[in-house]
Amino acid sequence: MANFLFVLRSNDDEKATRCFQFAKIAHSKGHLVNLFLLITVLTGL
Repeated sequence: MANFLFVLRSNDDEKATRCFQFAKIAHSKGHLVNLFLLITVLTGL
């Protein structure tokens, strides 16, 4: 069993969907999966 860390730092829906699909596939094959979501913060306020 392998450990996977998926880091999502994009607001792109397609990239987010792909990230979750990879995580789901890895988890369904019995691997340990972690997701790390980074939120973009507005600057210049």
